[in-house]
Amino acid sequence: MSKQYLTSPGEAPTLPQHLLHFYRLIDITYNIFQLSNQDILK
Repeated sequence: MSKQYLTSPGEAPTLPQHLLHFYRLIDITYNIFQLSNQDILK
């Protein structure tokens, strides 16, 4: 996916925004996963 953005110069400025949303989504999912893991381990 990152290569597609890098090959088109017009969309280069939007790359950080997409990565920011992507990593934020991963962070939220990871936090939820850890919370559910703690519930299972209790």
